[in-house]
Amino acid sequence: MLPRLVRVMQTRHVAGVLLAVSLTAIFGCLHLLSEVARLDDARVRLETAVIRLQKDQEVEDNDGLVVIYNKVPKTGSTTLAGMAYELCQENRFNVIMIDTKGRSKTVFLSDQMRFITNITSWTEKKPALYHGHVAFIDFSR
Repeated sequence: MLPRLVRVMQTRHVAGVLLAVSLTAIFGCLHLLSEVARLDDARVRLETAVIRLQKDQEVEDNDGLVVIYNKVPKTGSTTLAGMAYELCQENRFNVIMIDTKGRSKTVFLSDQMRFITNITSWTEKKPALYHGHVAFIDFSR
């Protein structure tokens, strides 16, 4: 009689543990589904806000923006420059190639200053993306 009682208790214990694990898994899945829905709603609201801000933003906000893209061989930099040329009119920015063929791999400080002065004072071409193979320029100096 005792072994049968032990088996019945073990079966009930296993059933209870399985029920607890199942309920935990179900409530965990329900919680995760509600979190996913909440995050998706937040993503939609964020995308809507970004689109609204992009439409409201005027060109004057980026008038002084200058980006210098130093091309690196065999990394798709020509493709990136091509995409910039394709998008520049629609997005109202200028793309300017920096031609430094045959130049030194280092640039004197005086030449760095002249280059920085040229790109920052050329207001007719701002906002601008400058691209090319450029030696290191220390803008902090």
